[in-house]
Amino acid sequence: MTKRYFYLSVLTMALFAVVSFAYVKQASAMGEDILKLQMNDLADYSGELEEPKFIENSDLYSEEPQGDKHLAYTVRLPKEWVKYSDRFAYRNKGSEQAQLKRRILGKVAEYHGPQRILGTSRFEVYAEDLQFEVTAENWLVELLLRQGYSLQGVKSYDRNKVEAEYVVFLKDTPYVVRTIAEITGRRIIVATYFCPDAYWKYERPYQQYAIESFTLTNPERVKIVATKRYAFLDILEFIYPSSWKLVAPNIYSIDGMEAKLIHTLDDKTLEGEIGINVFSTRLDTNLGKELEYVQEGLDFLKLKPTDLIETREEYTFGDHILFNKVEVYKAEHVQGAVQDHEYWIGILKEPRYYYIITLISPSRNMEYYSWARNAEAFKTILESIGPFDPHSGVTVGDEPPPVEPVERDDKDNRNKRKRTKDVGTFGN
Repeated sequence: MTKRYFYLSVLTMALFAVVSFAYVKQASAMGEDILKLQMNDLADYSGELEEPKFIENSDLYSEEPQGDKHLAYTVRLPKEWVKYSDRFAYRNKGSEQAQLKRRILGKVAEYHGPQRILGTSRFEVYAEDLQFEVTAENWLVELLLRQGYSLQGVKSYDRNKVEAEYVVFLKDTPYVVRTIAEITGRRIIVATYFCPDAYWKYERPYQQYAIESFTLTNPERVKIVATKRYAFLDILEFIYPSSWKLVAPNIYSIDGMEAKLIHTLDDKTLEGEIGINVFSTRLDTNLGKELEYVQEGLDFLKLKPTDLIETREEYTFGDHILFNKVEVYKAEHVQGAVQDHEYWIGILKEPRYYYIITLISPSRNMEYYSWARNAEAFKTILESIGPFDPHSGVTVGDEPPPVEPVERDDKDNRNKRKRTKDVGTFGN
């Protein structure tokens, strides 16, 4: 793919053009597998059993584990099932509380159906701590991929709730599993119904109704990680996760400003990099020239964009944004020495400025956990960038320490600028 082709693609519905551009229709092989998995519709078996019949043959459980109202739930399970609260690895109330307080993956409740020769159905509820902002769908998909489970279908209700069906083998016995996961506070609650494959065809409508009946009675909505604000003078600002390192050059002109955010665990290997480039709508330049400058970040890391993976449209913007476009590309190392990455580019326009927000991340097929974390950081910045709010609490100019100056004259000769030094390189 030539540079010109790349520039044109991200300028689909271009701000300065009146002609349309045909999207790349072939998704890249790198992101195709996971994208296909997440596009699989969740099967619906409700037509095999009327809901009133399920209610008639089920019991309602209302639980509030250890008095924590944010873990409280209700669920309907088939009659003759029993709760196995006394068979957990932690056998007393004190140790269960300790598990939840430490926010380690802990079993909150377990229920078993009648014992059968070819396996017993069971229903389990778990709680796990969340370390960063993530959607319920991304969290669950990462878990299933890590465990090597065979994902059959996914249904995302919203960013906080997801349902999925998959297959596992337990002691050489195949089970069809239906799971629902919901974020509450800084934890995610996972309810799972295991059904032996031998009985699944009969039991699957019961399994679906049971899972869909699982309801958190007091879900809590809070930010998972702390965030900071950064202001370009008293003109623009954005929010970013505090775990990311902000690098921003001195600002010599309000017509063009830039910053970079880096996520690294050891100050040597990059886990993710987000670039923010802003230029005035009054300047004698165009997006093509600006993208040439922005792409120097990829050249610096010896990465090049190739195939279009997807166009993302799930973001929410304020009224000041007049235009938005976000595309995701495969990014390959020019020498083939590093694992595949993704290159995200978001183009926004408001009356005074154009914003070009980029993300360089390990690919979702290689490191889904890192990819999901980076995607959320990108979302936080993309949706928050806008006019400076004097009441937001940010102190202009108090962070971070300046690095290499931006060389720039009144005519916006951006080609004179030097790329800010990175802390390291993306790992193998």
